[in-house]
Amino acid sequence: MPQIGHQTKERACLELVDRLAKLETIDAVRESILGILGDYGVEKLIVTHVPAGKDRLRPHVLLEHGWADWLAHYDRHRYFMHDPVGRHCFSTVEPFAWSEAPIDLDAQPLALKVMDEAAAIGMRTGFSVPVVDLYGYHAIISMGGRAISIDAHERRLLQLLSYYVHGAAVRINRIRRDGPALSQREKEILVQYAAGHRSPQIAQALGINIETVTTHVKRARSKLKTETITQTVVEALRTKQITL
Repeated sequence: MPQIGHQTKERACLELVDRLAKLETIDAVRESILGILGDYGVEKLIVTHVPAGKDRLRPHVLLEHGWADWLAHYDRHRYFMHDPVGRHCFSTVEPFAWSEAPIDLDAQPLALKVMDEAAAIGMRTGFSVPVVDLYGYHAIISMGGRAISIDAHERRLLQLLSYYVHGAAVRINRIRRDGPALSQREKEILVQYAAGHRSPQIAQALGINIETVTTHVKRARSKLKTETITQTVVEALRTKQITL
């Protein structure tokens, strides 16, 4: 019977991994991941890059649920430099339960206070997945709750899922920062150009006329602030709005 439970959870995680590349809003990513994590007792979630030194956490947050009040308190008291969970991300790439994060009271005298206050607001247990992205930035996906239950097999499932959630959150936040998202048709047309096809071929393949192709390209150029089709394709690839 436990094996069936594992299979069901594994299938749900892998299905979400496939869907994440298609989601276009942080709300959609949040709702999708919470639907999975609830089975493990997760009530609060944060996806954030990890600041250096005494930095506040808020400017680095990509996605959160149920963390807002704690985050304001955390930043106000500069807890990051005392947080054993956050600091542990710089010394491991393995997922870990919060209870496994080493505490050095000489280096972090308020560490126990941070953990006790987190427990007092309903985060008595937690699980974190460290991530190092392509640019060398450290990030963390942290999950809190009153009674999180994750076995060894599920740790690996959530580690895999967390990587994709982080990637989706980075992609969407970059698009929000860089400009409006491309429409589905604009993406389809740019993928065709990226494959080396010309306007008449694209029009025929998609069942539209050449003028419609041109109109969609103009809109994509306007959104991505580019001058040529080549620049538009490159920028769409850079912002991960299309893939080859």
